[in-house]
Amino acid sequence: MNTYFEILKQFLLILSVFILIAKCNADDFPNDDQDDGDCTYRGAVYEHFSLTSLIPAVTKSGAQRVMNINLDTYEQQIKIASSAGSQIIVFPEYGITGFFPWGTRDSIVPFLEVVPNDTKPVVNPCIQREYSDRPVQKRLSCLAKQYAIIIVADLATQQPCEKTDPHCPKDGRYQFNSALAYGADGALLAIYHKANLYSEESNQFDSGSRTSNIGTSVFSTNFGTFSLFICFDILFDYPSKYFKRFQVDSVAFPTAWMNVLPLLSAIEYQQAWSLGMGMNLLASNQHLPLEQMTGSGIYSWSEGAISYHYDMDTYKGKLLVADLPCFPSKIMNRSSNVKDGLLSEGQLGSKPISVHRLGTGNITERLYKPSNVVFKEGNSSMALKAAEEKSSKIKTLINQTTDFKKNDFFTSLVNGDPFTLQLLIKSQDTATVAYGDLICALNYSLTDTWQKGDWYAFGAFSGLHVENGQYFVQACVLLRCASAQRSKCGAETSEAYTHFKEFSLDMKGYSKDTFLTPEILSEGDNLPKKGLAWDTNRSFDKLWSNAGSLKDPLLMAGIYGRLYEKD
Repeated sequence: MNTYFEILKQFLLILSVFILIAKCNADDFPNDDQDDGDCTYRGAVYEHFSLTSLIPAVTKSGAQRVMNINLDTYEQQIKIASSAGSQIIVFPEYGITGFFPWGTRDSIVPFLEVVPNDTKPVVNPCIQREYSDRPVQKRLSCLAKQYAIIIVADLATQQPCEKTDPHCPKDGRYQFNSALAYGADGALLAIYHKANLYSEESNQFDSGSRTSNIGTSVFSTNFGTFSLFICFDILFDYPSKYFKRFQVDSVAFPTAWMNVLPLLSAIEYQQAWSLGMGMNLLASNQHLPLEQMTGSGIYSWSEGAISYHYDMDTYKGKLLVADLPCFPSKIMNRSSNVKDGLLSEGQLGSKPISVHRLGTGNITERLYKPSNVVFKEGNSSMALKAAEEKSSKIKTLINQTTDFKKNDFFTSLVNGDPFTLQLLIKSQDTATVAYGDLICALNYSLTDTWQKGDWYAFGAFSGLHVENGQYFVQACVLLRCASAQRSKCGAETSEAYTHFKEFSLDMKGYSKDTFLTPEILSEGDNLPKKGLAWDTNRSFDKLWSNAGSLKDPLLMAGIYGRLYEKD
């Protein structure tokens, strides 16, 4: 009998241990039966004013001095972020090396470090002797281990290649603009090489798209799956088209983004992309107001900006720390948990704005269809030439026109693209503008009247963007003109004085494959709070603000779409 009870006691003891282990694992790794919306993690980004060498020919020791000074600042911010409970911190593009204003492939070699092709077998520069000659990687790895925090940083890197490789450059090495992630134990978690190089970067670096295994840029934590991409990549389908496949929850985004209003301000598009993709975004920008570089943020997949920074006046860095939901990919898969919007459309206030439903009524009253260049798939070079010729003619036409005429349609360049625009005259009105098959509609009313000479216009564009890159855009935009001249509608301005009581903006006729993102800015390049000041639907083809919920003067609101297949 005693033997029986002894066996029973041992069995119950072992069972209790298994139950305890299972409970701990369930706490650390939420399963599908739990409410993933209750799980949060703390992230940090640092907007950094990088030290840059202005000497065209830099020695290895000179390059290392520059990088050490920038890394000293990194260490200070890592310590602060870690003490604040941050589990991950992201730093900007060119944050360690500084910029290469006179850079060629050969001149930037002193800044380059050899990086591995993969994260397996385990790579931990802090404890592995073979990394003693790669001081930047070693220091980042040791900082991650010392402060028990994931670090994402941008480096200039190289990898030797063989002549048998058909893409191997003549100098026998690949040179990359790379983002690396180190875990809290110092191990390399992920590595990504920038695929979409901007402007003169192609004189210094190779595109990572040919050699990168997208899987090496994805890493898992107990608070979600992360991936990496860099700056200009955000405007293209590679690598983001793979994020859904890997069920990415959060993206770390080092960038050196030049703000280009009204459609591509850093914080504006960071928030728009995060919402459009349904993923958290931790965006770290360079801080260099002289080059229009500022704008970093921490963005929730559903709420937009949780914390952001935009400063064109000083040259001080800025650390942001905020909490984010852990598993957006799981929540997104449960469509019943995802609402169209927190701010109900047309249901606030005593006289809600009536929403013009395109395709169901007469929309010809204010419809204007310009003659468009037709872009055919597989004929991108002809499309590019035609777009460039049209853009040149439009610039000439715009320069020949000056003041507005009431209620007329006109063409003006918005971020370099020839938008068809209509001037808004009344304090309450509707407007419909078309560009080919794309139709944009607007209902709006002001709290009072147009203020201090404000001029606003509403417009549409569908075509190939050809300035500082080539990519196909479909967009609707409500914007404040920089002055009372046609050519200034679309010019950069941060000033606005007019309060919109409410508005509703619709896009129709866009391609089913267009990636749509909702954009909005108030006076001074600020982000109104989603769900309080404005909202959008789940397909992102509608944007609205109701009953005085938008407290600050509106600078712009729009829907910015990218049709990747026509690039």
